Amino acid sequence: ENQQWTQAVALMDRALVSNPKLPGGAADLEKIKKQAYVSHRDSAISNLWQSAWSACEKAVKSAREFIDNRDETGKILEMVEKGRAAEQLTVQGATAHAAGRFSDALDRYNEAFLTFPRLVGLKEKRQQTTGLAFNECLPQILPLIKADKLVRALVLARKCCNMSQEN
Repeated sequence: ENQQWTQAVALMDRALVSNPKLPGGAADLEKIKKQAYVSHRDSAISNLWQSAWSACEKAVKSAREFIDNRDETGKILEMVEKGRAAEQLTVQGATAHAAGRFSDALDRYNEAFLTFPRLVGLKEKRQQTTGLAFNECLPQILPLIKADKLVRALVLARKCCNMSQEN
């Protein structure tokens, strides 16, 4: 697709070189560049929501070949970085989950959610882990109360309550 847009711009450029007074030529060239930019920008955004980071970056680079809108495309690239960071947190969460540390896993998933809420599969991982983390947390409260560790028990109880209200 990028090649087609590049060819369209090149053809219009040649037409303007051979006939600089071509009626509407400069405006048509700008219109073609704008359409190419929008097409690639939209592709970048689509890839972003699919967590396809490299494809997103490639589409941003292609968009910038037509219109160098660093403000808009820069924001997309910032989102890519946040998405990658969230993805790393999800890997850490999955490792904790596999080790049976459900509360730690949920903490990582929640941190990932705060970083990039639309990460593919994150919502489901949070939902699956919430109940397990709650079940892991709840039985720890009574022994803390019996050991007169009331502050720690209260903190843990609040954490359990927050888990039960999530998602």
